[in-house]
Amino acid sequence: MKKLFVLVATLLVVVTTQAQKKIKGNGKMTTITRTTSDYDGVKCAGSFDYILVSGTEGKITIEGEENLLEYIVTEVKDGNLIVKTEDRINLRTSYNKTIKITIPFQDINSVSLAGSGDLWNEDKITSTNLKVALAGSGDLKLTVDASSIDASLAGSGDLTLKGNTNSLEASVAGSGDFHGFDLQTNHTIVSVAGSGDATVVSNESLKARVSGSGDIKYKGNPKTEDTKVAGSGKIESN
Repeated sequence: MKKLFVLVATLLVVVTTQAQKKIKGNGKMTTITRTTSDYDGVKCAGSFDYILVSGTEGKITIEGEENLLEYIVTEVKDGNLIVKTEDRINLRTSYNKTIKITIPFQDINSVSLAGSGDLWNEDKITSTNLKVALAGSGDLKLTVDASSIDASLAGSGDLTLKGNTNSLEASVAGSGDFHGFDLQTNHTIVSVAGSGDATVVSNESLKARVSGSGDIKYKGNPKTEDTKVAGSGKIESN
């Protein structure tokens, strides 16, 4: 039975590997522009560098090795701009080269990153209700001004928010870290499940939960505090 299990597992790995077409960069850098309709949110996936800039929505700039760019999908579905690699395609850039994708925005209310890429904004995002999500080992950094923010992190990545908000709800699952010391917040709800850490500001009210070995540190002097720990983690004022 054990031998059968090992054989099946091996076959699954082989099939999965063979199902992906590997494309190696040719070293020749170029820049192209893609056109899409407007969008209310941005969903990015992969190992690319994503830069959000203020500008006319729908003019996406992609910089990278010329033979790789055709395999990058840029489309709008259900109001979200989706940027990713084509299914079953594995892009491999040449040594010391990256794929950089610049995304202009006007009014967006959600930003998500999945995978091992990096995403940041050069211009502040202003929104009423902003949703931010990171899944994987990537690095997501945003400067924002929003009435409320819903931020979630799953995996081993780093999610950093700077700016201002009235209310923040942040959750960490896994070994990743949420960095919010530079996000001025009045009402804060934060939870950590696993070994990750979270840092937040709370000027009015704080509700914090830890399950596992992770830590929550907070700044500010909240008038009300509701904290609970299950495990070896800690919740403490910085």
